Amino acid sequence: MYTCYNSGKAVNQSAVTLCLATSPNPASPDSWTRHGPVGFGQDSKSAALLIREVGPHFLYWGAGTIHMTSSSSLTHWPSPGSPFITKTLWGNPNVESGPPPMKLSTGDYVFFHNSWNAEWPKQESPGYQPAWVVLNGSDPTQIIARAPGPLWSPSRAKWMEGKAPFACNMPTVAFLEAAHPTEQPDHFRVYFGGSDAVVGSAVVSVTTTDYACNGSMP
Repeated sequence: MYTCYNSGKAVNQSAVTLCLATSPNPASPDSWTRHGPVGFGQDSKSAALLIREVGPHFLYWGAGTIHMTSSSSLTHWPSPGSPFITKTLWGNPNVESGPPPMKLSTGDYVFFHNSWNAEWPKQESPGYQPAWVVLNGSDPTQIIARAPGPLWSPSRAKWMEGKAPFACNMPTVAFLEAAHPTEQPDHFRVYFGGSDAVVGSAVVSVTTTDYACNGSMP
């Protein structure tokens, strides 16, 4: 999945839309087959794909609202699905998909996503803040825990706020885009952009007993 930007030459296509490509060897530039737009239209630029060995695959997509849809085919998504995450528990009214959901030791999935407040991009606003939900491992359409607050805020460091000497394209942005499990169970290495200028990394540890009991985690 990747973002397509229409410079005006593509006919009957949104300015920004979600597109699909496949490859038997992602490291080989010549092996990619581009399948074009997924067909979800405007504001579908971000997507997280949960590939399952048994049952349908799930796609969590969208900027502003995260939608969820499912398909038995990774190259054909017949329906855009329905709204799945519309806001954060602490009041950010906009959310956007992040990295694909990753399995926890409990069999559930942690799904990191992004969020922002209505006042952004004003410099004094909280800006983009990473968040998370935990999805039911046996039914990924169910959210069983949600972040009570952001993982961190751009105000944590000047390079996330976009303050000098860090040149920025958009101020106050901590946008989480990639993640992978580490060798330690329930610990995940995440990668995020700071004000569209700097890339940061962190390790997020999930205390599964906390979210199982209280619906939250550190």
